[in-house]
Amino acid sequence: MRLWIAEKPSVARAIANALGITSRDANCITCSNNNTVTWCFGHMLELESPDYYLSDDVPEKKNGNGKLWRMQDLPIVPAVWKHVVKKEAAAQLKMIKKLLSSADEVVNCGDPDREGQLLVDEILEEYHCKAKVKRYWCNAVDDISVRRAVADLRDNSDYTGMRDAARARACADWLVGMNMTRAMTVASGRLVTVGRVQSPTLNLVVERDKAIENFQPSPYFNLFAVFSSGGSSFRAKFVPEEGMAGLDAEGRLIDEAAAKNIADAVKAGKAAVAGYEHALKKSAQPLALSLSDMQSEASARWGYGAEEVLNTVQALYEKKLLSYPRTDCRYLPTVQQADIGKVLSAIAGTADSLKDAVKDADSSIRTAVWNDSKTTAHHAIVPTSTSGTLGSEKERNIYTLAAERYLAQFYPAAEYYDTKITVTASGNKFTASGKTPVKAGWQAVTKSAAAKNREKDDDSGEESQTLPELMEGQSLTCSNTEVKTAKTKPPKRFTEGTLIRAMENIAQYADDPTSKKILKDGDGIGTSATRAGIISELKTRGFLETQGKNIVSTEVGRAAAAAISPRFRTPALTAVFEKMMTEIEQGTKTIQIFIDSQVRVIRQELDELSRKKITMPAEKRKPAGAMRRPGRTGKRK
Repeated sequence: MRLWIAEKPSVARAIANALGITSRDANCITCSNNNTVTWCFGHMLELESPDYYLSDDVPEKKNGNGKLWRMQDLPIVPAVWKHVVKKEAAAQLKMIKKLLSSADEVVNCGDPDREGQLLVDEILEEYHCKAKVKRYWCNAVDDISVRRAVADLRDNSDYTGMRDAARARACADWLVGMNMTRAMTVASGRLVTVGRVQSPTLNLVVERDKAIENFQPSPYFNLFAVFSSGGSSFRAKFVPEEGMAGLDAEGRLIDEAAAKNIADAVKAGKAAVAGYEHALKKSAQPLALSLSDMQSEASARWGYGAEEVLNTVQALYEKKLLSYPRTDCRYLPTVQQADIGKVLSAIAGTADSLKDAVKDADSSIRTAVWNDSKTTAHHAIVPTSTSGTLGSEKERNIYTLAAERYLAQFYPAAEYYDTKITVTASGNKFTASGKTPVKAGWQAVTKSAAAKNREKDDDSGEESQTLPELMEGQSLTCSNTEVKTAKTKPPKRFTEGTLIRAMENIAQYADDPTSKKILKDGDGIGTSATRAGIISELKTRGFLETQGKNIVSTEVGRAAAAAISPRFRTPALTAVFEKMMTEIEQGTKTIQIFIDSQVRVIRQELDELSRKKITMPAEKRKPAGAMRRPGRTGKRK
């Protein structure tokens, strides 16, 4: 028997359909030609809790929930890493174990990335699989893609580097999280969780909140002039000359007297067109949505939380109305072009508000979203070819968001005239710019794009305007000037959507140039599947809380961020991890070298922590649960 082990049930069903289904069971699908397909539910094995590795003489907690946390037992460094079965996965793993005992050949059908490789391989190792193992490599579940991958199986041993990189990351995260959480909790007298992703995320919010609270607004002045030629007039903004007196470090005019003097000179003097550009330009269709895109957009439009959006997309995925939700990809594989007509019909049958948009869509248009080289383990979130009923308003909003972005791919590029005018007036430079819509194109479909186009920069005082046709050298008259007082503004507070985006683009918050480059080339901190959960956990701990659409740090959260070592509260550790994992994947480093380096770091941190005094605010409410998997007890073997 050839046994196919998929990462998730949806992939298993797609593979089974390609192989030819003969019968179904609760835990597997029997197919023609002696093929059997079964599935996982993500990682079904997890690393044992620290208690397992502690000696038997470590006393139990009074509440019986595991062994006492003591500084003298740290660091806990497993000599042999032990896995346990997740409770919710026990029945499925029991079936996989049984099927493995009868398999002559196994196909690893994990997602085509590091975690997908490890997810199945660790099961094969746990149950001492002796069969030959092949690798199924596919990032889509459409029929064409799946059939191609089924016909092109590879040798699973070609991917041991990816497996080892994922395993190294899991072990290193365990070492940091389990040891430093226990150490910080013992040292502070209250639960302070530490993690490679969680701690920098907390610190992002804390630093943003502090920047807002410590912000001191500074006044500056914007100078505008209205110029006329014939019967046409337009408003232009003064552009300070670099190095002129009266500017701040950001090039803003902070001398009001100088601004008024310039205004008087401009009004009394001569003006002429120094430059005129008028060009027809196109705005290309936006890419499809990743989970981060969807969380950010839904947060801005409706104030939805990150986990709220994930749960809604998951529900729509389970209804087979949207594709797989936990994706960081914005592209689609070209094989799915064969399903465009079916997907458009499904959109019309599911969202009444988009029926007219579907009618006007041109399914022959091909945009940059179709790119096989840029589709990762999963493609972008798009509607499927299945129509159905949308239950709640939230489901309608989220489905429509994905459908609008998909529909935009079948509308032409938006067109507009872009006009820029440069004026010299009494030796001073002014500029004006304006856009004149010509064809709405895809922007007629995407409400968020239309809203964005209507936005104006309130700080600058500039508004969208239609500019007249002019010629370089043409004389102008100044009919009016205005000096407007403005104030610098603090950064905006994070929403869950913008915090997700910050986690994804964490490179911009790294100080070290090397770390910044590594992080820029990577996927940020966390993954599309875990970021919402990290934010939710920080709220559960009482470190973060929501205020309207905003998410802010609490007194406890700030104290925790201040107490946690900079090594763990900045994104630099993720850069170190990514560099080491790449080297492991390429075979130039071993897992043990990586683990040993993290053990050295933890020992240094524990030594430094032993000399610190940590004071935390009094606990106002009991956290809803301890750290993940805190209470499992085990006997050391």
